[in-house]
Amino acid sequence: GKLTKDELKLFLTPELDEAVLNVDATEDIKAHDKDGDGKLSKEEWEAGFEWFGALDPATGDENAPETPESRKQRMDEGFTDLDKNKDGYLDVHEFGEVSSGRHHMKSTLKHLIHLVDQNKDGHVSLEEAEQHFEKVKDHEAVFLWLHDDL
Repeated sequence: GKLTKDELKLFLTPELDEAVLNVDATEDIKAHDKDGDGKLSKEEWEAGFEWFGALDPATGDENAPETPESRKQRMDEGFTDLDKNKDGYLDVHEFGEVSSGRHHMKSTLKHLIHLVDQNKDGHVSLEEAEQHFEKVKDHEAVFLWLHDDL
């Protein structure tokens, strides 16, 4: 058969529909689920998703050098953050945060706030934003905000 315009839109952007996102996340899990239990263990996560969160938080540079220790810390933090029910596995709903791009955007925004929030109150004032604009203007998250039509 042929895809309708709406079906094509959902195929290309699965994050727009929960059911399509679940299918996408399920397929991603199946590709890396070595023991076939339908979820990802921490070891399966580390083996299959080493790219996860690899951007340098200060610059948005995906080619920034990384030590084995910083990679392990990054992977551990990512897994812990995604494992909402703290059962030691990532299920389809938890992994959907990765498939949809929501987790990446949230963590990138946290890094941006950390870079700009001088008084560490968890908020960015207009003064802080203006003062640090040059530091973050080329950051990946700012690029995505300015070009949300991509």
